[in-house]
Amino acid sequence: MPVCEQGRQRSFLRHGLATSFDDYLAARARRFGYVRELDEIVGDDVVIVSPTLASEGWLAEGPRPGMQELGPGPEVYNCAAQNVTGHPSISVPAGTLANGLPFGLQFTCPRFRDELLVELAASWERARPWPRAAPGYRAFDDPDGR
Repeated sequence: MPVCEQGRQRSFLRHGLATSFDDYLAARARRFGYVRELDEIVGDDVVIVSPTLASEGWLAEGPRPGMQELGPGPEVYNCAAQNVTGHPSISVPAGTLANGLPFGLQFTCPRFRDELLVELAASWERARPWPRAAPGYRAFDDPDGR
């Protein structure tokens, strides 16, 4: 594990251990508020479509453009709300950025409507089949790169 990741994990652990029971209960109350708000937004059948990342893509071998550290910071992910509320979401390949790297869209649907999400992703894949590997890379199960 890279040193920067170990430091990040230690920081999370220290923060968690320093959290009081009252602060924990307040955080849980905020979480339930977020769940209610997103439930109201999506209702029974609304799907939210958003970019998967709030940043242009970066090569697996290096840092994000303009950054020194390898890998992304937490600010680039658009999945935090779904991780907190438990709303089902899925990321699907959507195209290629100007820098040649692929980007994805994230679909988020009402809780307990996973079938809606799976149907939508399957329809998206039928309408916009995506390659098995990004340009310049080969699929893991294709040693000849075909």
